[in-house]
Amino acid sequence: MLSKAEFFKQATCHLLQTLNLQKGVERLQLYVSSVLPCGEIRMSCFPSCSTAPSKNLHIRADGREASTYYGAPLTTERMQVLLSLTPLRGELITDPAHPLVSFCRSLNASGHGLMPLPWYDLVLRDDDGVIGECRFSGFADKPFTPRQRELLDSLRPVLCIALSNYRKYLELQAAHTCVKRENTSLKMALTGGSGNTELVGAQGGLRQVLERVRLVAGYEIPVLITGETGTGKELIARMVHSLSPRREGPFIALNCGAIPSSLIDSELFGYMKGAFTGAARNYKGYFERAAGGTLFLDEVGELPLDAQVRLLRVLQEREIQPLGASGSVSIDARILAATNRDLREMVRAGTFRSDLYYRLRGAHIRH
Repeated sequence: MLSKAEFFKQATCHLLQTLNLQKGVERLQLYVSSVLPCGEIRMSCFPSCSTAPSKNLHIRADGREASTYYGAPLTTERMQVLLSLTPLRGELITDPAHPLVSFCRSLNASGHGLMPLPWYDLVLRDDDGVIGECRFSGFADKPFTPRQRELLDSLRPVLCIALSNYRKYLELQAAHTCVKRENTSLKMALTGGSGNTELVGAQGGLRQVLERVRLVAGYEIPVLITGETGTGKELIARMVHSLSPRREGPFIALNCGAIPSSLIDSELFGYMKGAFTGAARNYKGYFERAAGGTLFLDEVGELPLDAQVRLLRVLQEREIQPLGASGSVSIDARILAATNRDLREMVRAGTFRSDLYYRLRGAHIRH
């Protein structure tokens, strides 16, 4: 005879074998149907109170596939009706005239149909209250026995945890979408909306600067941006990035003058766990973090000569070697650099390498 502990252990392993709840429910159904007369599992994720009116998210598995779909909108009023009909304890529902069956039939706007009776209905709760339910469909000629219902009851805690985590994932996903939307709006604001790159003064003295930005943005060459402190060199760099083919990638900005000389290598190239005292984990440097996007080196004229040599080698070889690593890592980042200093004068004075200067100056924007 299958023990409750073994059933719980195996069911939990199948459900939590993946972070994808849809696939987890599918695997749970495969296991439960192998030991109990269960034809389908359907889990409903109720919307949080703060998002009503919303749609009722269903995750179902019927032995062939798992699928996720949205039922009819669950307004606050409908939620109250549903909660009033949903049993607080596990309940075996066999009567087609049961109020819960009738209510679910009224919401059936998705075309997926109702689960075949009988159902065994489990209400799922967390600290915030009722978050959903899980229904197990049986067979008319093999209704769940009291012992089998007891086994299904034992799954309530792990089902609650899985669904609660999934709700949090959905909330994070919604927040991420909101942040992306706000980010897009801010970028549009920075570029004057409607994709037209504008700055204060764009119709005056900055017109030539913006024309230069548009000209160089589409190429992969490095760009050197020069100008006095406070004239908006980073904004120009962001505009180059936003108009470039790499605009969907990250824009990573580094103030070279703010990094102590002893930390430049670890910040730019990263390091491996154990590379030095205190290196408790692998750390990605700025070059790796900018992969697929743009690395903006602000105040590049502040780099000491030894760091300039290593930066030049990276620009030539297009690869880095994190501290403590046994091999090299290819880099895929466009380099934009800015300074308020006269690099030509620094080259003549021997404080800035001429080969690095010409490497950074694939194009020049004077702002």
